[in-house]
Amino acid sequence: MKKLVWFALVLSAPAFAATKSLERELRDLDVKDAIPSSKLVERIYSVQGRATPLKGRPEITVSMGQNFSGSGFLDSSQWGVEGFFHITDRWGVAAGYSQVSNKFTKSAENLLKTSGFLPDVDYAKSRMEARLIYNVFYGKFRFSRTQAMSFDNYLGLGVVQHDLRSGQATGPVAEVGFAFFFPYDVSIRVGVKDYFYRENRTLSQGYAHNVHGYLQTGYLF
Repeated sequence: MKKLVWFALVLSAPAFAATKSLERELRDLDVKDAIPSSKLVERIYSVQGRATPLKGRPEITVSMGQNFSGSGFLDSSQWGVEGFFHITDRWGVAAGYSQVSNKFTKSAENLLKTSGFLPDVDYAKSRMEARLIYNVFYGKFRFSRTQAMSFDNYLGLGVVQHDLRSGQATGPVAEVGFAFFFPYDVSIRVGVKDYFYRENRTLSQGYAHNVHGYLQTGYLF
């Protein structure tokens, strides 16, 4: 009888060991830490197009500008009309005409009263210009689910023909500004232009920077 019990224990030992080994493997497969939710959620990215596409579209604008540099004896402002053609959303060309208004300041009037002479200044009466425009970056403001306003920060570089008191002068122009595009294809630009050209005064000649701030509004076709 003892031999029979001993023989049964010997036969059951491998099965018991196999059961324990299986239980250990199952415990090893158990994950105690929860899987981060970020690993379970697929991230979806969307790229939205421009609220107002520009590629291949012409634009007509009118503008007003004020000279913030040059002679302290003159107050110069200008108004103009300009046409744009947007080659792509990044690149465009512009050409326009401006009429310049000049008025002597109080300093010039005081000089006339005290000395009988007006200041020796040269000034622009009108100008025609052509520029290449590059949109550096693009952004968008959303007013509602259906209405948004987009804008561009742009740089411009071109050439200008100036009609001066002393005659004709040609020089470069550089600009920087922001263009805002509203619903119904209305645009507004705020920027600064630097006109650089040679002034021919009575007693002296030389190149000068004429920096203008301007406000421009237009319509995209």
